[in-house]
Amino acid sequence: AADGTVKTKDGKPCIGGFPAEFPKTAIEVMANSGYQYLDQNDNSADELWINPAGKVYKDVTVLVDEYYINGRTCSAPLGAVPGYEAEFRRDLIYDVAPYDVKGVAVLTVQYVDQSKLPDAWGYIPVLRRVQRFSSAQRYDSVDGSDLRAGDLNGFSDPLATWNFKLIARKPMLFPISPGYPHPEKGVANLKLIKGKYPEGMKMEVRDVYIIETTPKDPSYIYSKKILEIDAGTYLSLGDFYDKQGKLWIAFEAVFTPDTSPCGAKARPLAYLFRNFQTGSVTCDTVWEWRQDDPKIAADKFTLHYISTQSR
Repeated sequence: AADGTVKTKDGKPCIGGFPAEFPKTAIEVMANSGYQYLDQNDNSADELWINPAGKVYKDVTVLVDEYYINGRTCSAPLGAVPGYEAEFRRDLIYDVAPYDVKGVAVLTVQYVDQSKLPDAWGYIPVLRRVQRFSSAQRYDSVDGSDLRAGDLNGFSDPLATWNFKLIARKPMLFPISPGYPHPEKGVANLKLIKGKYPEGMKMEVRDVYIIETTPKDPSYIYSKKILEIDAGTYLSLGDFYDKQGKLWIAFEAVFTPDTSPCGAKARPLAYLFRNFQTGSVTCDTVWEWRQDDPKIAADKFTLHYISTQSR
């Protein structure tokens, strides 16, 4: 649909795959980027807080999980999860270490109807209770870092809440880096140049869509995002601008070819949120990546689950 909502022609849930085989408009590119090719995903990372001098001053063990309710192509149930057909995806972010952030969790439910705002809940360990969040809080920091739920994968908002413009489709360097060492738990094997740039990362010339996005809600913390979306994988990079139109955050990543139970794909090795206004960086080094693992169950993406993970 014009607002980005994806259904079959007879109004049933999406059967999976990229909705637009040969996208010609910005909204079709964004729909493909939203559905991508996942059924579910569970990844663990060291979230490194890096100061302007390039020094790691905090290491947070964070888990970022996704579970697609619609468009499932590999893991049971296929198509859509029965009884939840109105939902698009559930996202879960929670911290497991160190002690001062252990148990902080945010659960988000996004809907097939792209005009409907997500629902979000957080578990606050100090209060020992689940608290419902307003939609505006998607742009609050999850744990004090530059990681925000609305910025997962570069863009994770309902498409009807933004305007989109296809700026260009052209060859450009994109960070898909075969052979890059997989991070291990802890920071010992991670090499960063000046504490900010992954050493040894390679780039490929890829076919890339350039999309300009502007929020319809003037209260958003961003005035626009410029997204670079790979035309083969629909993985994204992006630059985020503040309310005054100044560059604020650059979302970057290191991707590498990978396989999953559903076939050959790509996986992230590191996500970087580079704050150009403070000079700080939040770098998530992904040391565990379980894509389309059938053992990842829907009951992990519930309020009961996040309330049991606290200290």
